[in-house]
Amino acid sequence: MGRCIECHSLTAGDHIKAPSLATIFDNDIAATSYAGYSDALRGKSGRWTRDALAAYLLDPQAFAPGSYMPSADTDDAQVIAAMVEYLHYLDNDF
Repeated sequence: MGRCIECHSLTAGDHIKAPSLATIFDNDIAATSYAGYSDALRGKSGRWTRDALAAYLLDPQAFAPGSYMPSADTDDAQVIAAMVEYLHYLDNDF
C-alpha cells in the first residue's frame, strides 16, 4: 500500500492528486470529484467491487486500456487480495 499512497489519499474526500481510496467500495467507477481520470476509466461502467478492484490492481491496462494507473508490480493473487481487503477495511472505518 505504500506505493498506492504516493498518489492516493486515505482521507475521505481528498481527491487532489488521485481519487481517495478511503471510501471506494461500491462507488461507481470514476465517480469522485477527481479531475484527472483517464478517458478509459471515465468510459468504464460499474462499481468498485472486490472483483473489480482486484482486476484493476492486477492489471490496470487490461481492466481499462489507457488508464493512467501503473501496475501494482505483483501478480500474486494473495497480495492483491490483501490489498483489496485493506481497502475494504478502510471503507468500513468511515
